[in-house]
Amino acid sequence: MKPQHILKLVLGISLISVNSALAADDVDAILKQISGESSGSGSSSGQNTSLKKKSSPSGSATTTHKKSIQASAPSIKIWGPKDKLPPDIAGQGVAGNFAFYGTNTEGNPILIPAEDASNPFARQFEIVNMRDQVGPNVLIPAGQRRLVQVSSRRPLVFVGRGILPGVYNVQVQ
Repeated sequence: MKPQHILKLVLGISLISVNSALAADDVDAILKQISGESSGSGSSSGQNTSLKKKSSPSGSATTTHKKSIQASAPSIKIWGPKDKLPPDIAGQGVAGNFAFYGTNTEGNPILIPAEDASNPFARQFEIVNMRDQVGPNVLIPAGQRRLVQVSSRRPLVFVGRGILPGVYNVQVQ
């Protein structure tokens, strides 16, 4: 090989390793924000559950306030990432185990079901109210995808279906 080609190759590899180190920090921040404070188990077993706020009696003034919050909190259906979804999914939730797939053309993070972490045709959940500093159109290799657990207490909320089949737009609460 010519010395110029070797220099270009070494320079390219060093740039990739710097970008990977920066991307790992950004990915960690995104994964922490998605999973939030939740460390409980998600419902990825195909069960539909309801999300309701619970109140505990601690005093008469606070009890009436908590009851009014409970009455105004809507219950939504929570689906698993691999469940068969109805045609009109907007406003419902999804919780369970996901893998960080990468980012779309606008830099929004994409999650896929954890069971399909190595499947190139997996169902994709694009988080529309988040941006990633890694940049747009980043694909995480299958062996380096990190797992994210989304609790049923703070599920991702469906905004609607994407342009392609198997793509869903969701929001972080």
